[in-house]
Amino acid sequence: RARRLALIKEKAEALAASEGLVLVDDAGLLAEVAGLVEWPVPLMGKIDDEFMDVPEEVLVSVMRTHQKYLALRDKDGQLAPRFITIANIETADKGAKIIAGNERVLRARLSDARFFWDEDRKTDLSARKPELEKVTFHAKLGTVSDKTDRIEKLVAYFANIESGFSFEDLSQNASDEVASEAAALCKADLVTGMVYEFPELQGIMGGYYAALQIGDDKVGNAIRDHYKPLGPNDAIPATSEGRLVAMSDKMDTLAGFWLIDELPTGSKDPYALRRASLGIIRMLIEGGRRLNLDGFINAAMQNYPASLSASSGDSSASERLRLFFI
Repeated sequence: RARRLALIKEKAEALAASEGLVLVDDAGLLAEVAGLVEWPVPLMGKIDDEFMDVPEEVLVSVMRTHQKYLALRDKDGQLAPRFITIANIETADKGAKIIAGNERVLRARLSDARFFWDEDRKTDLSARKPELEKVTFHAKLGTVSDKTDRIEKLVAYFANIESGFSFEDLSQNASDEVASEAAALCKADLVTGMVYEFPELQGIMGGYYAALQIGDDKVGNAIRDHYKPLGPNDAIPATSEGRLVAMSDKMDTLAGFWLIDELPTGSKDPYALRRASLGIIRMLIEGGRRLNLDGFINAAMQNYPASLSASSGDSSASERLRLFFI
């Protein structure tokens, strides 16, 4: 399989280079494709120009998730209107029919994505917030609307600590107004058509919609980044506002699950709580920022109903969460 993977990568890169293009780096997809074919034959297809103004993350997601196509970039780093599919057979027509069939399927997929992109932009994110009351965050922790309210309160907590909260590695301090607006809208894209169809685009689409509807890239960037980091190899949010919303979101999740005593055990961590805590730690360390951890934890837990802590039968949830961090 390793040999087949190397062969697929080599042939796909050569085909891309023949058109002055390069593969979008995606080791996971290459490995997946290597497990699907035995006689790899890379073929290049075309993306219709009418779809190229749809956000590139949408195009890549459609190609990657649904079709297992390799995306390509041009010499300027822009997404190219081309894709590579890995066939499992050599044909007399050099793959012409296979390419045509794949282009037809992709056209239908992208038409759906185009529809969601156009329809979603007709409704402001702020107008979607009431719909979050119908989306459950966790049976014991309320709705996503409740979670959004708590995130807003934690972002305000940072503003109370220091107006224009700063990180040493960033030249610009956080704008309290931008952080507050991003917090209020950070989950609104969960009820858009695009994210319903492509859940992996949550946050990303909210960033696009906010930037277009509000006319402020800073709010959009904070929303886009607030799920970061998604793992040890993912970057932390690039802006102060994005970090404040991200840390607030993660600490709210941690506080809630500690209050209801649903903690990670051994290798099981279904709610990615370890990742959430490590994300907060990374943002503080890489940002060169010190923070009163006890105060942050207590602020997060106080946003939940007092009955939640009482029902857990354990008043030391905050202490246990503090120990989890250290």
